[in-house]
Amino acid sequence: MGAPWRAHRSDNEFLTFFGRRSGQAALVLLGLSILMFVLARVVPGDPGRLALGPNATASQVQALDHDFGLDRPIWEQYGRYLSGAVHGDFGTGDSHTP
Repeated sequence: MGAPWRAHRSDNEFLTFFGRRSGQAALVLLGLSILMFVLARVVPGDPGRLALGPNATASQVQALDHDFGLDRPIWEQYGRYLSGAVHGDFGTGDSHTP
């Protein structure tokens, strides 16, 4: 048997383990966020048209796309999505139908 003070891992080993696991968790969360973002974008149809329905005018759809930032480049949309998720903003759930 070893000395009793060697029975537990050292603080350095714990910090290394914790740091490695935290990094892995961050990568998994980043990967999941990318997957969810891409899946939401590959759904067939225009999101604005789907939200407003078939009777919406083109200007209504364009206004909704602008409000949601869907007229922005994809990298900017993802940045806004990720920023909102980090801050706990997952949308309002409000319907934007007139």
